[in-house]
Amino acid sequence: FIARFNTSFDLLSYWELDTTAHIAIYDFIIDDNDNVIITGVIKPNYTSTISTNIFTVKLDQLNNIQWIENYGSIGFPESPVDIVELPNGDIVIGGRKNNPAYWHTYDYVLLKYSSAGAVKSFFQMQVANKDEYLMNVRYLDDKFFIAGVYEDSTIGNNQLHNLHFCVLDSVYNYVEDIR
Repeated sequence: FIARFNTSFDLLSYWELDTTAHIAIYDFIIDDNDNVIITGVIKPNYTSTISTNIFTVKLDQLNNIQWIENYGSIGFPESPVDIVELPNGDIVIGGRKNNPAYWHTYDYVLLKYSSAGAVKSFFQMQVANKDEYLMNVRYLDDKFFIAGVYEDSTIGNNQLHNLHFCVLDSVYNYVEDIR
């Protein structure tokens, strides 16, 4: 749910998504027009126990839904971790997505929506053929700065978590690793 309060902590409005599916909110931002953009996971009523999709909702100042989008594949888990608003008003959701080529491994994912909610682009980045978890996305000077970790389970039961930092340009071309 989303609750809005004034500076005296009086409740101004309350919003809750009416659904029978399981939902968890992972992140939200408030844009320059006082709209709230929320992202999280929704577990649709599929038979798969691991299937989760990325959902994103934009609410206006009165908590009216401006748009709601659901992204994902049946049977595979996708999840968001971060929201970035670009200078033109587009919204970028950073997260992870299952890589079907390497069963039960995950890749970084960037999903860009227009300010009106239309999917403009999707980018999936494979770092090391391992489980890769995008942790943060920032946008500065027409570049995406990405921080994440990937797991190396080839050393036995102990999984080594490697930090990974990279830079992509505004159309997701790889610029450099930062170490």
